[in-house]
Amino acid sequence: MFTKPCTATKDHDPRHYRRDELETNWRFHRTPPATPQSPARIAIVFDCEMGVNVEGESDLIRLSVVDYFTSAVLLDSLVWPDAKMQTLNTPFSGVSWKALNDARRNKTCLFGRENARKAVWSLISPETVVIGHGANNDLNILRWIHPNVVDTLLVEQRLREKENAAMAREAEELGLEYEETKPSGGGGGMSLKNLTKDRLGRAIQAKGRGHDSIEDSIATRDILHWHVSRILQSGEP
Repeated sequence: MFTKPCTATKDHDPRHYRRDELETNWRFHRTPPATPQSPARIAIVFDCEMGVNVEGESDLIRLSVVDYFTSAVLLDSLVWPDAKMQTLNTPFSGVSWKALNDARRNKTCLFGRENARKAVWSLISPETVVIGHGANNDLNILRWIHPNVVDTLLVEQRLREKENAAMAREAEELGLEYEETKPSGGGGGMSLKNLTKDRLGRAIQAKGRGHDSIEDSIATRDILHWHVSRILQSGEP
């Protein structure tokens, strides 16, 4: 409360929503059962790219899905957003206005969040394991509720907590004072870019190129596979 504000104005004017706007825009939807025409995958990895609409909210502009077991690309599409956009955040999202407008004109994109969500649902069932990194952001942007989610960010957080606890116990047994070390890098060193470098020795999200949701999905898949292989080798629960 004592810091300098990012903006200053004489009055605070809250936004007035249109009738049913909040209910329509923020209603979440549960994964429906698979149909006989669309056999469900056992496990998929997904990633979304977002821009910012004129209301200052994130909006979906690209969606990618890969198969966990094969890394096969199941879906990769630009998404024409439901709302008017303020910025596509191209340096980060990797999506340009030219690419998005071309996809709209050629009708090669998905139109709106609902169609994007249905495109994912055509590949899965409620039993499918859905994998993401910081998956809550991607689930939120799709307004999607799914019962079986593995988030590699949470997996990494749990591993770090276990490692710190083990080192703290060891220090206590030796009569030493343990101070938790903080890794360098954004997000406490647990950004997808940092983890891909640390766990896999691979560089992604190259400077000036922006993100690539296929590249990010495969990196997320490989990080989880690193953890699964490690657990199988060690016999840890």
